[in-house]
Amino acid sequence: MSLWDRAPVDAVLYERVDVDDGYGGTVPGLGPGHPLKVFAQQISDGTGSDDNWAAPVMMKLYSKTNPCDRWSEVHMDGDVWTVVQQPKWRRNSPKTQHYVASIEKRGG
Repeated sequence: MSLWDRAPVDAVLYERVDVDDGYGGTVPGLGPGHPLKVFAQQISDGTGSDDNWAAPVMMKLYSKTNPCDRWSEVHMDGDVWTVVQQPKWRRNSPKTQHYVASIEKRGG
């Protein structure tokens, strides 16, 4: 059993696809969902800074596979998140290679 088979967090990643806007053009929309088991690491908790600016809640997701790209949508623990950077591929060794995606919580 691999480390990636024991990831504790269930997430569903939705691809961004172009959908019809009803006026002959396209807009970004939700594509198919991909359920994944991931490891999640909190980067910031949204408490803000000393000058009273709100800071977004951000996390890093570590996963064995990656069906998403920048601006994809993630549903995890009842919240909706957005992938804010292109996921990075880490090729440490054949058993530990993985993807890392930075996500930001929507709605504060």
